[in-house]
Amino acid sequence: MPGTSTVSFQIGGTTVTVNGPPGPTDVSALPQHTVDRAADHTLWSYQHTTTKLWLWTIGLRDLTAAQKSALENFFLDTAVGPKNPFTYTHTDGTAYANCRFVQPQLQFQRVNEAVWDVQIQIQSPTQVA
Repeated sequence: MPGTSTVSFQIGGTTVTVNGPPGPTDVSALPQHTVDRAADHTLWSYQHTTTKLWLWTIGLRDLTAAQKSALENFFLDTAVGPKNPFTYTHTDGTAYANCRFVQPQLQFQRVNEAVWDVQIQIQSPTQVA
């Protein structure tokens, strides 16, 4: 029961294409400041970056065993988890360069002997359109 749309992940000459999300995805703007309150109740703010970043949560459903294996190998061997940036191409064909995986592992859910689901989180320096 593969999806009708696909997404891809690319670093150099390595591209992995898998079934895309069947519905909406969640996008959050990440803060550039850390805000806290001291013991004397003084509020302080520290700007730790000037780079705008977005966190994108994407549910990939109905992956075949081959797609699961390809994504897993890309994550472990090519992207090396969150280490290496990659280009993510969404179902609408928009490519987002310099993305990174946020989580240090992929946690797949086995639907049946041939179908897998996984939720990924990527960080994008480009605002998600």
